[in-house]
Amino acid sequence: MYLSRVELYTNNRIIQRIMSSPSRIHGELERCFIGNRQSARWRIDQLQGKTYLLCLSEDKPTYPFSKAEWEIKDYNNLLWKLADGQQWYFKLCGNPVKCIKENRIPLVGANNWVDWLANRSKTMGVVFLSVTIASFDKLKFKKSNATITLQTVTYQGSLRINDTNKLKNTLIQGIGHGKAYGCGLLTLA
Repeated sequence: MYLSRVELYTNNRIIQRIMSSPSRIHGELERCFIGNRQSARWRIDQLQGKTYLLCLSEDKPTYPFSKAEWEIKDYNNLLWKLADGQQWYFKLCGNPVKCIKENRIPLVGANNWVDWLANRSKTMGVVFLSVTIASFDKLKFKKSNATITLQTVTYQGSLRINDTNKLKNTLIQGIGHGKAYGCGLLTLA
C-alpha cells in the first residue's frame, strides 16, 4: 500500500476544471496507474495554505496527476506501527448518510454527523476521544448523464486504538459511501 500526495495548483485552469467535479478527479486519478483499475481512496486536503490530493492505493502512481509529480510513501510503515492502546490524531472526509430502501439519505446537523461516525467506532476498532467538524459541503456534479448530489463532512480529532486489526482494515478499505468521490479516506498523525 502507498500513500501518495500531489500539490494541486488551483490557479491552473486545467486543475480548476478537474477540481470542478469529484467524478473528474476520480477519472484523472485512474489515469495515473498502469494496468487494472485501482480502487484508490482519495481526498482533497488543505495544508499550510496549499491544496493537495492524497491517494491511498495498492500500487504506486505511475503517471503524474495533470503533470504534477507525486510524493509517495510506503503505507505499510504506518500499519506496522499501530498497536492497541495508542492514541492518534485523525482526519476523515465522510459521507454521513442513512440507507432507507436502497436510497441514501444525507444526515442533517452536526449532532447526527458526529453520531454517524461514533456508531462506526466499534467496527473501526477505535474509541473517539474528541471529534470536531472541520467543514461540510454539499456537492452537485455530473457523471455521464446523471446529476450526483453528495454531502461531505470533514472530521478531525483524536482516537484510541482498541483493535489494531480492525483499524488496519478500516484504513485500507475506507469508511462509508462516496469513496470514488473523495470520501472515506481516514488518515492518522
